[in-house]
Amino acid sequence: MKPNKLSIAAISIASVFTMPVALAHQGSHATAHWYSGLIHPFTGLDHLITMLLIGVVAAGLSAKKGKQLLAMVGLSFVGGMLLANVVALPASIEYLLLASLVLVPVAGLCLGKHRVLETISISALALFGAAHGFVQTTEATGSIMLFGTGALLSSMALCIAGYGLKRAISAHSTRNASTVAN
Repeated sequence: MKPNKLSIAAISIASVFTMPVALAHQGSHATAHWYSGLIHPFTGLDHLITMLLIGVVAAGLSAKKGKQLLAMVGLSFVGGMLLANVVALPASIEYLLLASLVLVPVAGLCLGKHRVLETISISALALFGAAHGFVQTTEATGSIMLFGTGALLSSMALCIAGYGLKRAISAHSTRNASTVAN
């Protein structure tokens, strides 16, 4: 099941127009509570769209590879959280998050094309997962573990929602195509 090029292109174009309002990183709700971390990915379009798109891209792979990709993004998110406790990066990392809005769909288009492109695409998806984990951790005040746990749970829920949505749409369109053919 390959990603539909038209739908990925449409999402990419729409993502470009949402970039100016995408930033969720204002820090006003990034307190020590796990539920603050839980709602954080839903309060900014960059987190919301990127995590949904990662799920959509994963659904374009075989079931086994798609689930592996989602697990890898989750682990990368945790890696980014851990890295944020050790390294200080400039605020310009926000631009990587904004770029992920366009580059995640591009990565989806590259999957299955060529082994090198697929490796680069999967690495880019891991980088975006790590960047989101890093940024969310740097915004937390108080218990980073509590905030990070909430952010990880909701980010992975968004990825799984994108995965399920793409699978459901693909199954529905396959059923419709077979009905029309008969």
